Amino acid sequence: MPYPGRRCHPATDPVNGLLSLGYTLLLSRVQAYAAAIGLAPLIGVYHQRRAGKPALACDLIEPLRAPVVDQLVLAEVRQGAFRPEHFHNTENGVRLNPDAFRRFLQVFEARYGGQPQRATFEQQARQIVDRFAVRQRERSLP
Repeated sequence: MPYPGRRCHPATDPVNGLLSLGYTLLLSRVQAYAAAIGLAPLIGVYHQRRAGKPALACDLIEPLRAPVVDQLVLAEVRQGAFRPEHFHNTENGVRLNPDAFRRFLQVFEARYGGQPQRATFEQQARQIVDRFAVRQRERSLP
């Protein structure tokens, strides 16, 4: 599939659609975990605050974007698992058809939650968030 470069708002082609979906899934998991351990996911360090944008969660996913999402999308597209006919255009950009969407969720979850030879990406994400939380707590101690 052609890839014209990153176009995210809205995604204009299938590869950008998959990347955006993957980043959204990753972001939601990291944001939920950060909130669960008491961090304020809306207040970031590198990403600026914007209405409805979890800046801290955006900061925390940066080291995971390439290994979790980019590599997954690249592998799936190369294998032909997602083809142009799996997508349709909407006024909000390119979207996956329902069956292809379910398939992407499955492969994302398998990648995020499984890597038996080392820490899963989910565990790595939690470690990143935990390390950040510890540093923040240490800075606030007298």
